[in-house]
Amino acid sequence: PAGSEEDYTPPPLPVVTDPLDNARFTTTEVVFRGTGGIGTIIENSFSSATTSVLSNGQWSLAISGLPQGTTTVSFNARDAVGQRSASAMRLLFVDSGLPSTIFHITECGASIAVVGCVLLRGDMTLSWSSDADDVAYYSLSCMVDGVPCPDFSFSQTVATGTAYHASGDDAAYMFTAHAVDQSGNSGPEQTIPVTVISRPL
Repeated sequence: PAGSEEDYTPPPLPVVTDPLDNARFTTTEVVFRGTGGIGTIIENSFSSATTSVLSNGQWSLAISGLPQGTTTVSFNARDAVGQRSASAMRLLFVDSGLPSTIFHITECGASIAVVGCVLLRGDMTLSWSSDADDVAYYSLSCMVDGVPCPDFSFSQTVATGTAYHASGDDAAYMFTAHAVDQSGNSGPEQTIPVTVISRPL
């Protein structure tokens, strides 16, 4: 047969150096890096994307469109005559979904104003939750007339409710809440403005 004996020898197995196995990501595009036989083509099992091993033996390959959850991606090297190496695999977990936040102030249901939340008393019952099943904590804040509310500290909490007394009269309060999941994704912030007045309008 034509060609030398090397024509029938598959290229060396590529090595994936980054990311590590079982790595977690909050994006659906991941850049893989590794080493391999110089000049070989690195292929993967997830997409048609390929890359070449450089003269220093290094390669990198961006793979996009990864699904949520656990995915196994295998990599092989292909040489100039089409021989393929065995596969090196990487297991990874993608969680790029943003956790929802449901935020209520009970007393706003009895607001004295048709639009917005206007209360005659400063006693409030706040509650919050999420449809996500992997919430790590909630982050809440309260501002009154542009400054932090006194005695309100919920920057990171696993609680789902609290009672709060707004001591200021004729004051504008701004309450915010959002959920953060176990992968570090921060959900959309929910805002409830509340005005506490000392006498009816």
